[in-house]
Amino acid sequence: MPALPRLLSAAVAALVAFVPPAAAQLRQVAEPATAAPAAAGACGQPLADTHVLRQPLDRVPAEPFAAALRFHQPAWLEFTLAGPGRVVLRTQHAGSDDPVLLLFDAGGALTNDDDSGGNGNALIDMTLAAGTYCAQVRLFGSGIVPVTEVPLALATGEEAEALAVTTDVPPPDATACADPGLTENAGPVGPGIGELALGGTLAEGGHRDFALQVTDGMTLEFRVTSGAFDTLLDLFDIQGVALASDDDGGGGTDSRIVQTLAAGSYCLRVKSYGGNGGAFDLVISDEAADGPEPAGGFCADPALTSAFPGDIAPGMGAVTAEGMVPTGGHSDWRLVVLSQAVYQIDARSGGFDTMIELQDAAGSYVDGNDDGPDGTDSRVVTELAAGEYCLRVTGYSGGGGAFSLAVTDSVDAPPPPDGVAACSDPGMTEPLGRIVGPGVGVLRVPGALAPGARQDWTMTVEAGVTVQFDAVSGEFDTVLALHGADGARLAENDDHPDAGGTNSRLTEALQPGDYCLTLRSYGDGGSGGYELSLTEQDPATLRRVAIEAGEMIPEADSGVDVESLGVLATELTSQRLSQTRTKWVSFDVNEPGLVQIVASSLVGGFTLRLYDAGGVRLGESESGGLPRTASLYRELTPGRYLVAMTGEPRASGRMNLRQISLARFVRP
Repeated sequence: MPALPRLLSAAVAALVAFVPPAAAQLRQVAEPATAAPAAAGACGQPLADTHVLRQPLDRVPAEPFAAALRFHQPAWLEFTLAGPGRVVLRTQHAGSDDPVLLLFDAGGALTNDDDSGGNGNALIDMTLAAGTYCAQVRLFGSGIVPVTEVPLALATGEEAEALAVTTDVPPPDATACADPGLTENAGPVGPGIGELALGGTLAEGGHRDFALQVTDGMTLEFRVTSGAFDTLLDLFDIQGVALASDDDGGGGTDSRIVQTLAAGSYCLRVKSYGGNGGAFDLVISDEAADGPEPAGGFCADPALTSAFPGDIAPGMGAVTAEGMVPTGGHSDWRLVVLSQAVYQIDARSGGFDTMIELQDAAGSYVDGNDDGPDGTDSRVVTELAAGEYCLRVTGYSGGGGAFSLAVTDSVDAPPPPDGVAACSDPGMTEPLGRIVGPGVGVLRVPGALAPGARQDWTMTVEAGVTVQFDAVSGEFDTVLALHGADGARLAENDDHPDAGGTNSRLTEALQPGDYCLTLRSYGDGGSGGYELSLTEQDPATLRRVAIEAGEMIPEADSGVDVESLGVLATELTSQRLSQTRTKWVSFDVNEPGLVQIVASSLVGGFTLRLYDAGGVRLGESESGGLPRTASLYRELTPGRYLVAMTGEPRASGRMNLRQISLARFVRP
């Protein structure tokens, strides 16, 4: 046998060994949301960052969802309950990052948690009514970390009981309310107390304790607020065993605990995140019957939130405002955008190093910056859709002081490397490789970006045409810009909501002439591989692209190779190797039953999709593990079905060792 066929046969045999057993326990997998028909998820969150459980959680248990947090942007999991019940969500991250969980319904935030799951993980345990809910997974703080995988487990019923158990209980703290110089007696607390207001001053790096005696079993709310530092609140029993803790559950950087306590003695401890000190207020109340307040996101505390003085729209010019960041604190600003456009936001201060972070109305990270082009001042240039946003201004390492804020539609171009104008340096400029006009179709340009570098392309448009430019990278946060022949910037995008993750997208109606495309990394520090693509926005091209990406089934006369596996009686397995990005197979079902679809790959990750003969997508799953595998389970009626296995763009054009196996289960 020749060497290559022998090698391929061995590889295919290895793939068969990797397929999970058909009798594996049936559990649903979170699938990426599709962009149609709505632009947002059930809770208002961006669909591009959302995975969905297709069946109710209380009917089919879910596998842990692997939340891929790209550059610290949050991920979402949408799920439903067929009936009321207890739901437990818990992050299971083993790294040094600090996961935070927030839970929403269509009306807004329900609750949040930071560290109740042990080892820095988050835990939410709630009884919910039937309906649709959305869990947001994010990391405390912000930063430039390319990809962080945070597993999220969720369960109902008996599985919820087991998932809620915290095994890494910290040892009792013998210092809780043990130092008279740091302890204040809050006195007896019983039903009908209303609100008991306390307060004090926290020394830098220290803590303050409050001893209280609960006279009868009851639910109490403990809230600590401060304009001087980011509060932390801990609750202990008389033996010093930690019962609850919270960082930002009270809104902004304030803390809040709602706990049902039996009669007995307890200790509350107030601390500071980062060790800063200052004055604080503590309120103990029995009026927490309405349940948790909205999660402590941006613009949640009216006392620390200001309305930006003016609506934001093209033609606004520059609108400014003045503010103050307390040491260790923050200043939030509510922005109203009337029309989609690219805007520039600057925070400047002569007294401290500013940092800005922008969220949308759903609490999702939009953009942020520490040091812009002007030293320690901050600048964000980003495309914003119409809607409400919240901008948070903080100081690096807890700094604070007066600052000025400016928002403008007159975008200052970021300084290019070494002051080089767009497409003026032959060393970093290449021709796009094709004259652009009607019929241009699709053009893909792979490449690699060096740290701190920029890549430029010259482009000639011979006739008017509408095209979409995409810059995709799994290794850095792309920023894509289009310039005219004179170097003036016509459009720019950092993170497009429909491009996924931190990828960039521009859709432009181009007139005849010369243009320049530029690609850089956000912050000018990232590097790695990328793919630039140009896609003509005409029906024939869009249909071909969708078929190549496995997002639309091929028509009979499309010329796309579909491997027919025949009738699925018990088991079927694909045999052909494929050099295309998407491997298509079809199969027939003659009687109803449960069908398992398992796909495996030795060449990169992939997406698995199932369609009926009419092109309706019935399921989708992302691959994971080594070797890469993905699976779908569906109850199918008699008919013809198609399966698409779409590999990563960089894996196309090679002999992809990919396999699809089918198994059908008939109930006795």
